Amino acid sequence: MRDIHRTALLGGAATLAILVSAGMAAAQTAPDPAAGAQAEAGDQDASELDDVVVVGSQIRGASTTAALPVVVFDQEQIDAIGAVSGDELMRSIPQMGDVLFEAANNPQTSNSARGDVNSVNLRSLGVGNTLVLLNGRRMVQHPTSQGTSDTGTVPVLSYNSNAIPVSGLERLEVLLDGAAAIYGADAVAGVVNTVLQDDFDGLRMEAEYSGAEGTSLREFEANVFAGKDFDRGNISLFANYSDRTALMAEDQDFTFSDDMRPFFANQPGFETSTVPDGRSSHTPWARLSTPGSSTAQRPRSNGVIVATSAGAFHYQPESIGCTGVNLNNGICLVQGNGSYNGDIRELRYDTRHGTTVRSALERTNVFLTGHYDLTPTITAFGEIGFYGAESRAIQPPVVNLNDIWIPASNYWNPFGPITFADGSANPNRLPNLTNVPAGGMPILLENYRYVDAGFQEVTVKNFQSRFLGGLRGEWRGFDWESALLYSVAEAEDRSPNINMTALQQQLGLSTPDAYNPFGGGCVATTSYGDCSPSSQTAIDAITFEMRRFSRTTLTLADFKMSRNDLFELPGGPVGVAFGVEFRRETQFDDRDENVDGTYTFVDAVSGATNLSNVSAVSPNPDTRGHRTVAGAFLEFAVPVVSPEMNIPLVYSLDMQVAGRFEEYSDFGSVAKPKVAVAWDLFDGLRVRGSYSEGFRAPNLEQVNATQYARLAGGRDYYRCEPALRDGSIASMNQCAQSFSASLLVAGNPDLEPEESTNRSVGLVFQPRFLPEAWGEISFTVDRWKIEQEQIVGLLGAQ
Repeated sequence: MRDIHRTALLGGAATLAILVSAGMAAAQTAPDPAAGAQAEAGDQDASELDDVVVVGSQIRGASTTAALPVVVFDQEQIDAIGAVSGDELMRSIPQMGDVLFEAANNPQTSNSARGDVNSVNLRSLGVGNTLVLLNGRRMVQHPTSQGTSDTGTVPVLSYNSNAIPVSGLERLEVLLDGAAAIYGADAVAGVVNTVLQDDFDGLRMEAEYSGAEGTSLREFEANVFAGKDFDRGNISLFANYSDRTALMAEDQDFTFSDDMRPFFANQPGFETSTVPDGRSSHTPWARLSTPGSSTAQRPRSNGVIVATSAGAFHYQPESIGCTGVNLNNGICLVQGNGSYNGDIRELRYDTRHGTTVRSALERTNVFLTGHYDLTPTITAFGEIGFYGAESRAIQPPVVNLNDIWIPASNYWNPFGPITFADGSANPNRLPNLTNVPAGGMPILLENYRYVDAGFQEVTVKNFQSRFLGGLRGEWRGFDWESALLYSVAEAEDRSPNINMTALQQQLGLSTPDAYNPFGGGCVATTSYGDCSPSSQTAIDAITFEMRRFSRTTLTLADFKMSRNDLFELPGGPVGVAFGVEFRRETQFDDRDENVDGTYTFVDAVSGATNLSNVSAVSPNPDTRGHRTVAGAFLEFAVPVVSPEMNIPLVYSLDMQVAGRFEEYSDFGSVAKPKVAVAWDLFDGLRVRGSYSEGFRAPNLEQVNATQYARLAGGRDYYRCEPALRDGSIASMNQCAQSFSASLLVAGNPDLEPEESTNRSVGLVFQPRFLPEAWGEISFTVDRWKIEQEQIVGLLGAQ
């Protein structure tokens, strides 16, 4: 992996948000504590509101939070959203972009994150650019990496939004601005902070049962809220349980089949188009080849040519036509590579058959909070949280992406020996074969789906725990707080697959228990099914359960102090916050021993070696890494002009100035500033703007991954250059020459952080002349521009 020195311009976008609230029911921009604008605190007085710390600032009760583009969802609105998962809650944020790092993308191999995992993507800047907090402190990252199209296939780690509790929430805060100067790494696009209730008193239980009409999808959810106030404190428990059945593809017309052509049957231009047909060319109707030979030496059965000069042949139903050898079971062996177009397009495999669109899921979230006043000025507080989920998905049968040679001795080989080694006659050799040795010839299995081995039933278990203990208090006018946090996340992915070494051993048998890829699929339902499966003994011999286990940990200790009236300026009191943070992060990714290089595959016929011993799963070594981070921050809230100063067109002017320094054990130090300004022309009209710099640290897998290989290809311009010179092609766009290569990928311990610059300007209009009965109405327009450099990427094969 390497640094890409390019600038990603992700700005110039304007967002118009019309936020309407009546009473307690609205999300709104960052509250001005002095004005008592915090929605969920309508019955609290101003002094209580001053104790609120809003995301984007560490100064408790600072009046300059109005300079921050923060959206706050209160408890009533969160309840109205009715989210049953952290992902549903995050998707309710209007500024949330598309999420490619998620379970709904249904990755086909364990090389991607699967199961109950969803990420956060503010401003569509890409996974990993949004910091996620719980009660103001970092969450541990989900341990399974994934390369998505928006990351250029670079392995990315993300926070799992489904591990965030959705019951017992006090508010959800979303900072739509860079915040590395306050929180450090990852806060490039913004910050999402979930705040739990910590003073619940009583008992409340909720249950819900729902389903999608006409489908198999059913969902049950139960919530328990329990809390108790006692003499000098409170303890609160919030528990959520969800149980969801699978949604099958066949339950809905628009997911029933990969072939969407019937939906376009009457649309002009689509009558003969195959574009809506997404069925797979990997089918039980195998694409095979014999060793190549001249035209005169091509294999023949009863004088009929059964393979091309390149040795290609395939199977197809007799009903499509038979120009080769009729096998008397409704199936025909025909020369040609079987491109699965034209007359044989119906042999393409429909991957929707029998599979799930949405996995079955069982999830539990339990969170315990508590606080106790040790003295009138010192309070102890703590958190204990657990999250566990198990998802079960049904995916299409395994495919063969890497060619494998079938030994000549295979019992079902149509070009096998006349007699087997034990002297018995071969009942499956084509009759009257010519140009085929008496001892038979091996067959190359190029394109195939192991339908007789069954669907892939993928089970993923996720687990997270969080333990936090701390003290907070007041000392000489300063609010202070310190805590120690430990959190761990684990994921285990299990799915059936094909062991390539065992497969070739089974392919080499000269008994009926040899694996049989020559039977084709089903004549009646050509797009799915296998009506001539191999024996159960053969299937049991080649299948195994593949396992991937990954783990991340986060250990964090911090100390911070703030005061909202350090000294007085003409515009009001200056606030300050400062603090230090130490954290240790670890990641361990244990791949299956058939993928990590422990067991490789060596083709017994050709001698070719593949570092992966699993069909259709690329090799990936285990990854292990850790780092320590030490950071310090300083923030000032500066009221330059106050309403009492009566300056024309400057009702108020507030500034936030902040900076943070972090030292990483693996790549060095980073320092980032931020300046934000809020200018009220008059009461109700505010102009705000900010400038900040941010960074995203390379994750532990990007730094520590062991070298692995990927097959890659591209257009061969070198070989096309003579054709361009002699006029055979008009431009390189017509170049038909290609190449294939092995692309070597490895972690880079010399990676530096991705750098970003964030500029924003906005306008907030809150009309004061409207009747109070209408509630509070806000019009907000923000324009933002984010530039990124040194983005970590991979060099392509081209």
